[in-house]
Amino acid sequence: MFCCDSLALYLMNVQGVDTTANQKEIVQLFAGLPFWLAFLLTTPLPALAEEVVFRGYLYKKLFGEYRLVGLLLTSFLFGLLHGPTDWLSWFIYSSSGFVLGYVYYRTDYLVYPLAIHLMNNGIATIVHYFFTK
Repeated sequence: MFCCDSLALYLMNVQGVDTTANQKEIVQLFAGLPFWLAFLLTTPLPALAEEVVFRGYLYKKLFGEYRLVGLLLTSFLFGLLHGPTDWLSWFIYSSSGFVLGYVYYRTDYLVYPLAIHLMNNGIATIVHYFFTK
């Protein structure tokens, strides 16, 4: 996820774009909130909800025996859920969805992609609150 995100962010910077529209909206929405509340609203809650919906339900229940098709389609949908405004922002979110889905595909345990998702969201929130102001 880090490699895909870094590549896409580099290409966005080359185009003069510093972040995705989704990230800008999150920052605006939680501006002025104390760190602990913003962390709660951006880290465990979305990660848990998205993993249950995308990996636990859509991937496992709807695609059962068609796991590879499910992996690709849920990755695509995961990217769309995050409101991409161009192909690079779609790539960031869809590649993250693919990595999380692949981890679930390989392990068949929801706890692993959930932990990765929690770390990804947590790191992004910590970096924003403590290193970008």
